[in-house]
Amino acid sequence: TEGRETLGCLWTSSIFPDAGPEGGVLLRAMVGGARYPNAVDLDDEQLLSIVKRDVFDMLGASGSPDLVRIFRHRRGIPQYGLGHGALLRAADAAELAHPGLYFTGSAFRGVAMIDCVADGRRVTASSARTAIAQSMVMALSVTARQCALAKREPSPAARAASAAGSTT
Repeated sequence: TEGRETLGCLWTSSIFPDAGPEGGVLLRAMVGGARYPNAVDLDDEQLLSIVKRDVFDMLGASGSPDLVRIFRHRRGIPQYGLGHGALLRAADAAELAHPGLYFTGSAFRGVAMIDCVADGRRVTASSARTAIAQSMVMALSVTARQCALAKREPSPAARAASAAGSTT
């Protein structure tokens, strides 16, 4: 997209084959974002002109699209800037330092649905490991406490057996 105002273009009909017209394709172009924030204020004809210039030129297409729908989102998808890798490393370090704390969502490890699902799975697996580890620590703590109590305070049955001279 260097030198172009179109941020990207999805071939929606390749992702969802029934979404496009028979014998044609359905494309979804994104314009604006952090690089061109004022694009959201352009009129429909100006936006269509940008997409045709940028996308049609790359595809070698001409003419006009059969269908145009324009949706404006002032705060669209996250766009990672310089330093995003350092931000992720800091988030990962914080997660390691504080078990049970998780940073997830499209602002971190990918904006696509599949990226969010993958990161959700990462968080779920980590959360499950943390919960298992915490329950093991809790079980060990309870067991140790039970052993200490058993040594200090014999049960009534143990006291009776001891008084009778039994070794049970």
